[in-house]
Amino acid sequence: MIEIGGKKVSIFKNGEYEIVKIKPSLTGLKETWATGSLVRQTGSSGEFLDKYLANRKEKDGLSALYKVYGIGEDGLGYRYMSGPKKLSATKGKFYSGIPLKTLEDLKNGKVSKFKPIENFYDLSGNFGNCRHEGGVSFGGGKKPENLLKIIVEYFSSEGDLVLDSFGGSGTTSAVAHKLNRRWITVELKNQAFTHIQPRIRNVVDNKDDSGITEISNWKGGGGFKFYRLAPSLLNKDRFDNWVIAPEYNAQMLAAAVAKQEGFRYEPDADVYWKQARSSEKDYLFTTTQFLTVEMVDRIVTEMAEGESLLIACKAYQDACTRVSSQITIKKIPSMLYDRCEFGKDDYSLNIVNLPKDDEAPDLTEDNPDEDSPEAETPTQTSLF
Repeated sequence: MIEIGGKKVSIFKNGEYEIVKIKPSLTGLKETWATGSLVRQTGSSGEFLDKYLANRKEKDGLSALYKVYGIGEDGLGYRYMSGPKKLSATKGKFYSGIPLKTLEDLKNGKVSKFKPIENFYDLSGNFGNCRHEGGVSFGGGKKPENLLKIIVEYFSSEGDLVLDSFGGSGTTSAVAHKLNRRWITVELKNQAFTHIQPRIRNVVDNKDDSGITEISNWKGGGGFKFYRLAPSLLNKDRFDNWVIAPEYNAQMLAAAVAKQEGFRYEPDADVYWKQARSSEKDYLFTTTQFLTVEMVDRIVTEMAEGESLLIACKAYQDACTRVSSQITIKKIPSMLYDRCEFGKDDYSLNIVNLPKDDEAPDLTEDNPDEDSPEAETPTQTSLF
């Protein structure tokens, strides 16, 4: 036993103790993360842990357990506190019993908990223990699923669409999924891969038993689609002219132009110029080649009566436009630059011709590396 911060403390190293979860009882101890306002309360367990114990991980080892004497209101005369479990971590937990005053009220039949105002929700405990909800840790700003449950249930019904424009750790989408809502989550940073995607996959696969899983009777199911925004389709060159971004290969460019023009991208296996269609006889062909009269003539000979074709290209001979009334020719930059905001990497998008649900690619289990930021996840190239 040593003295730390003016109090006697017994130290148990990792492997010298065991923490066992039990059902709630009057004699059990509550596990609480020492974070936020809990570490700012003078004389509290959270303050003591944060001030004197959390920085001892190199001296006492990771996951050390401390028995601190002379602290707490539960009558035990001591309080257990655990240090960080990782070198990069700075927080720990403390374990407290029911305060003596509360036990006294229980014995005398008094109500120990009450709502001071109508519709008051006490979520302090949820905020103190939500760091690892969903199996993902988030440094700051993470909200407990119970809070989002209140909001989602109050403002929506089953089947409604919930939009979260700043996904963070994926709490809103996880809660919406468990409450049988449809949802769209947008996240610009890397946690789209490291947090949101694996978290929702666990919800779908019924591998997440945290948060509101039990009270919402969630048993897994459903699915989701994962998109990654493509680079800007058009950029300006050094002469201030709109040009196609070099990141786009031929297939990406054809798919992007098809979306923007309202065509379905479905290349014909036999006819190369039938890359996309808007109807049974209306087609789109996108090419980066310089379009010549000879090329157009060759396509015309293959076209059936009643078929029409829009050719999108970088440049073309003037005479190409006079070859056939069945063919319309446009330059790619000029046909697109007034429809979207290009050359930007932010949220100010003017999105047109959104894909229908049955057109969007599924995120399947077939790609073992899809959780990685470098993986080739489905890309909706038409959004820029």
